[in-house]
Formats: sequence, structure tokens, C-alpha cells
Amino acid sequence: MTGTIATTIVLVVSPWLNADGRKAYSTRGQLFDGKVDGRFVVKRSPTPFCAAARVLLAEGLDPATKLVMRHEGSTHDALRSTVGAAAKITVADSSTGKPVFVPWVDLRETYGSTARSGPPMRETESPAVSGTRDARTRTGGRPMTRSSILTWRQVYGDRAAHGNSVGEDAEVDA
Repeated sequence: MTGTIATTIVLVVSPWLNADGRKAYSTRGQLFDGKVDGRFVVKRSPTPFCAAARVLLAEGLDPATKLVMRHEGSTHDALRSTVGAAAKITVADSSTGKPVFVPWVDLRETYGSTARSGPPMRETESPAVSGTRDARTRTGGRPMTRSSILTWRQVYGDRAAHGNSVGEDAEVDA
């Protein structure tokens, strides 16, 4: 009987630290580095599992390859999926503030070089406005405009509001 050997890639994530040794955060959450076999695959990512899957897919890895994420020093799997499924998703806040999986859209393809690719502020800066959470929290500090709201609705629809999640066997609309 001929079969294929199931390969599992283990992504080990660790908190990215500031120069003073504190955990680093962006407006999207805590930042992590991710390694596969000791090689950095992602750095400073709030979603290292999904970001690493996109990097591995771009490097030519089979989309059916299993991918697991573990926190540094742990032997337990924190997340598990296939490279192909994980590459199609990202994490966003639902209307109630809970993190949910939503389809990933490469903004560089939509907006070209004008798309923001870096963090909206340095970790050493404090927010310009503190207090209640508003729409700017979910947009990386950028003001909500009519076109950004329409784009958000086109991309995410009602999925983020209803808290749909994506598991290993769930189908993801591209």
C-alpha cells in the first residue's frame, strides 16, 4: 500500500520584547516572534500562527501540511490547522470585542504601496487618547471614513459580528 507521510510543522512562538525587556504590544495586541526548526519565520506579529502559515505557503509548502503552534517552553499545542487553511484567515475583533477568525485580505493587492505595513505607533509611545474604546481602536488608530466602513463591510460582512470561528475542518471563503 502506498501512502504519504503526514508532515507536521511546529511553530514555536515567544513574546517579542522591547529594548528594556518588557513584552511589546501594538494596537492589535501583543507581538510575537515565531520560529520553525530554530529559524525565524515571523517577527513582531500579533497573529503569528496565520502570518507564519502565509510565509510557509509562499515558500512552497504544501497547503495540506499540518501546522501546530506552541508557546516557547511548552509541549502542548496552542493552535492546530493546515497551512492552507491558516493562511486564509486572520484575527479581528467582533462587535462585542471578542477575537474571531475572519478571512484574510492582502491589503497590498487592494491598495498597493499605500497600504500600511508597519505598526501604527512605536511601543514606547503612549496612546494620544486614553479612555473609552472607539472605532479608531479597531482601525489601527486611523479615523473611520465612509470608504473604510464600506471596505470593512465588503471584506468581513456579518462574520466578525456573529463570532464565526475557523477550525481545522472548517471551510474558509477566500
